[in-house]
Amino acid sequence: IAVFVVYLFFRLFADRILLKLQNAQQVKKEEFLGAQETVEKLARRAGIPMPKLYLVADDSPNAMALGRNPYSASILLTRGLLSVLNSAEIEGVISYVIAQIRLRDTRIATLAGLSSLIFMSFAGMENWRLFSASDRSGALLKKFQQDIGAVAFIRLMIFTPIAALCLRSYFSREHVHTVDRAAAELSG
Repeated sequence: IAVFVVYLFFRLFADRILLKLQNAQQVKKEEFLGAQETVEKLARRAGIPMPKLYLVADDSPNAMALGRNPYSASILLTRGLLSVLNSAEIEGVISYVIAQIRLRDTRIATLAGLSSLIFMSFAGMENWRLFSASDRSGALLKKFQQDIGAVAFIRLMIFTPIAALCLRSYFSREHVHTVDRAAAELSG
């Protein structure tokens, strides 16, 4: 039952959590008109509702589709993507993201993105706890921190490869080619 509750929670709220963790800001109607027009045009061609557009203040060029289905979809763009690419290249990236939404890859991408952020945060917290004990700390506290770090490390060593295998099997080359083909059809 606990696994079902966690799955349901992630299914319903993973996209919102990921947006908060990324500090994404929803793009207003008067901002980034070129990107908004491109999203609107490609969403219309794909036959899906207009996704919400979010911007992340990150210099690395990246884009991501989020949401449970096309009706709750969001597109995340980074400032780096908008500053490095020209309008034709941005349209190509957005067409790929829209194709992911149309093919309902957003559910898996959202869960994968959130899972990786949680794993990385958890690993960082456990490492901080493991190494935060000073030499003046009691031996019991230091032993406890080492045990927690070891358990966390073992958990990460077991679950991360399993999660990676699941994602890799879903995002096989054939599936990626299907998304590529759909994106090419959308962008014309």
